[in-house]
Amino acid sequence: MINIYFGNKLDHSINEIIDKNVKNRLLKITNTKQQVISINVYYYMLEQLHLIDPNIEIIFNEYNKPLVKNHDNLYISLAHCNSNYIFAISNQEIGIDLEYKKTFKYKELKQLYNYILNNSEQLNFSCDSLNLLKTWTIKESYLKLIGIGIQTDLKKVNIIENKVSLINHKTAYFEVIDNPDYYLTIASFNKDNHQIFDI
Repeated sequence: MINIYFGNKLDHSINEIIDKNVKNRLLKITNTKQQVISINVYYYMLEQLHLIDPNIEIIFNEYNKPLVKNHDNLYISLAHCNSNYIFAISNQEIGIDLEYKKTFKYKELKQLYNYILNNSEQLNFSCDSLNLLKTWTIKESYLKLIGIGIQTDLKKVNIIENKVSLINHKTAYFEVIDNPDYYLTIASFNKDNHQIFDI
């Protein structure tokens, strides 16, 4: 089961983060708005994780992917957009991404098109803002799943039907939740049910 938590409360400070690894990671974020959102998503995620095990700690891989320490069957992923955030807690590896629906001016749209899509994708792609945002969330959720983040060129990630892959990495399934305001994409190696909770 994949449990996804959606929130926008920004009422906690860094002093309330007791996990030292998380606190150190948050202190490295220089953008104040991004830091505030990150503090709150980690605060609420840790709150949920501590219901499972009060001694849970989070560690980070070399690409800053958060991992649950000493729990082989407990996985997390998080994302934020604007002042909203989501996090997932699952018994399988997971990657999630969130993007709010918006339209781009032609120049921005063209730049995004060239940044996200490889040549073969461009041939069969309806170039509009919503299609690009949805594709972005699919590719980014997959890169979070495999633990390397967007340091990898998004054009190297391939989407075929309901699967997503990258050379030398395992193929995954994805599901896009199409809300009137946003796209939320879940990437995982095995199909699974999900529940969404509001914080």
